[in-house]
Amino acid sequence: MKQVSLKNEFGEEVCFCGRMISENAHYDDVSGVLTRNCLYEKENGEYVYFIVSGSGEEKKSRVYTMRREGDSFIINNGSLEMSIDDDVLLQNVLCQR
Repeated sequence: MKQVSLKNEFGEEVCFCGRMISENAHYDDVSGVLTRNCLYEKENGEYVYFIVSGSGEEKKSRVYTMRREGDSFIINNGSLEMSIDDDVLLQNVLCQR
């Protein structure tokens, strides 16, 4: 585990102790936007999803913290928090392109 700090446009910088468990990138040749997604597992078992996208000098970064409560995940982007059923979350993540 190591100390991680992630810039977040929707709230404060997110700092935690954890490890990256997944990473991927996608380049859209029509828009010229490169998007990088990283999933981290925090020391306490919660998750952090980090998205950076942009082209040239313009970049956007978003951080979503996720914690399990029963059959749902509580997701927070630094400004808003919502609860989503874990089956719905899994379906949306697997079907996204």
